[in-house]
Amino acid sequence: MSRNGWLWTLTLAVWLVLTCAAEEESVEYTDCSAGAAAFGRAIAAVHLDRPAGYTRAADSCVVLCRTDDADPSFPPAGLRQVIRGPGGRFVLRYATAGQAAEAVAVLADTPAVRYAELDGAVSAAAEEGTAFHSSGAAHMGFAAYLPTVRAMQKGSVLVAVVDSGVSAHSMFEGRLRSGGYDYVDGDTDPTNDLNGHGTHVAGIVADCTAGTRTWLYPIRVLNSAASGKISNVAAAVLEAAEAHCAVINLSLCSHIASEALEDAIRSAILRGCVVVAAAGNDGEDVANVTPGRMTEAGILVVGAAEWGGNAPARAGYSNFGRTVDLYAYGTDISACSRSGGYVTQSGTSMAAAHISGACALIRLIWPELSPEQASARLCAIATPGSVNVPQIGSLAPETLGFSLSGVRMAAGDTLTLPAAVRPATAFADIAYTVSGGDAVSLSDGHILSAAHPGTVQVTAECAVWESRSFTVTVAEDGSAGLALPDVTALEAEAFAGTRFGRMVFSEKLAQIGDRALADNPVLRTVTLPGSALSIGEDILEGSGQAVILCPDDSPALAFAEAQGLQYIIMDE
Repeated sequence: MSRNGWLWTLTLAVWLVLTCAAEEESVEYTDCSAGAAAFGRAIAAVHLDRPAGYTRAADSCVVLCRTDDADPSFPPAGLRQVIRGPGGRFVLRYATAGQAAEAVAVLADTPAVRYAELDGAVSAAAEEGTAFHSSGAAHMGFAAYLPTVRAMQKGSVLVAVVDSGVSAHSMFEGRLRSGGYDYVDGDTDPTNDLNGHGTHVAGIVADCTAGTRTWLYPIRVLNSAASGKISNVAAAVLEAAEAHCAVINLSLCSHIASEALEDAIRSAILRGCVVVAAAGNDGEDVANVTPGRMTEAGILVVGAAEWGGNAPARAGYSNFGRTVDLYAYGTDISACSRSGGYVTQSGTSMAAAHISGACALIRLIWPELSPEQASARLCAIATPGSVNVPQIGSLAPETLGFSLSGVRMAAGDTLTLPAAVRPATAFADIAYTVSGGDAVSLSDGHILSAAHPGTVQVTAECAVWESRSFTVTVAEDGSAGLALPDVTALEAEAFAGTRFGRMVFSEKLAQIGDRALADNPVLRTVTLPGSALSIGEDILEGSGQAVILCPDDSPALAFAEAQGLQYIIMDE
């Protein structure tokens, strides 16, 4: 080799060494392992100076990675930035999309790496339309449950709206909470919604939870075109969990499979968050959509239904499939607009927002439920069939069972008290306690047995109803029978069908009126001749256990005697 050739080779080698050293020195390292919020802000900064076309997955220079290696090394070619997050998560920025793709290939074959993938795009799951206020909340029966929640709510709940931001609106007055991040602009003000999608979604949640201590926690991840990055959404989910949000609404989806986003969702569920995700609006199997394809308990994947007049039907645009847990009304839903008025939109985004509102109400009364339990409770009240829309009104207790002021028993009598509120889908057991003596004993949690003379206090407590107390007096006279003074229509319902043996009701029972009993769906009544009321089992079954209250020398009395039924004569 000539002298000039040797010089050229030496120069090239020195240049390569210096270039590699410069590349190594140019890597920016940020340690955000202490908290999700700092990690998310560092990720957002990576995207702030990127052109619009950068949202395409094929152009992504960003790699999302999670590794169990305590001191990991990453492919150095083109590596420009390393951001370390909690739980062994990393975001890596490379100089070119090709170098990022090569790094993913290398990391995928590294044993300690759980996943490595290119960052991708997400978009809002909504379609445009025009009308006024949420008909979905009305059709799903929120109005029937809200009074119970307002009376019985424990503390408050945060609902994270991970979306395009939430603009100020009269419906949100006093209900927006600060702290969420704007991953689009890289600041702490997520209220500049330049698209309107997030404001509309938040409006539905606010509509469904009106008058309750449900606060909205906006996090902005979608831009004015309602598109964003998977990495920002994953970071936002982790941040919402760190902020103790009880519910995280994800009215967005991606056609790119992302283990990073699903991993963040699983972490949020482990921290107690119910995650609600839109199924997407492509009219296809949700198996092709992230995060809608997830099967874990604790995430509710929601499709869109349309109100058909008599029964719900799946909206034609809504995705479907085995991982869709519930449907909710999503077509022509009116809610808040970013301009301060109201606008109508359609999509699984709107459907998901209704379910997030329902989850918030459940968590207000049942804060101790796990995400899996809360999700199961909501699925349990869905209409059967392929379009399983939950009937929120079914969560409302019809009655605690009674409002007794006093009961008089004789030694040996037993009284079976209601064990749970009605209906069963109210998911509330009644707990009884006896204080002030041992005149009665309590068995099986709700059966009173009179032992010997005395007076005690019985208290009924229930998570979805105010506690009630009444006195029980065991009389010295063994022939006293069982008396229920001050009985109201509630008691008539509560004790319908209970066999007491001898009964003596106060005259107040006669004041209930035939109509009140006839309107009672639980108590079975029959039409008797003359003026009379029946309490107990259906007398047409010939049980002989019914009691008839009737005036003396009346057709009702003759009827009772002819049928061999117990009766009580009352003054007209």
